[in-house]
Amino acid sequence: MRALIAMLKHETNSFSPLVTHLKRFKEWTLLYDEQIVEQFSNTNSATGGYLQLLDELRIPLITPVAAEAMPSGPVDDETFW
Repeated sequence: MRALIAMLKHETNSFSPLVTHLKRFKEWTLLYDEQIVEQFSNTNSATGGYLQLLDELRIPLITPVAAEAMPSGPVDDETFW
């Protein structure tokens, strides 16, 4: 058995004139693979809690992406797909 943890956080405000491009995620949080473990291990966060639990249970982990952008308008099509 393996576990996969991915994180995506974005509060979309449809009234905002700021379109959310990939650059907005890069400015806030955009991590891949081992970067996620390094950033969130031993933190008081949901992701940190999952990492700790899986480590204690010795369950192999897959961490493809963790992304977060500041609240802004809808995500553009290129970034979404």
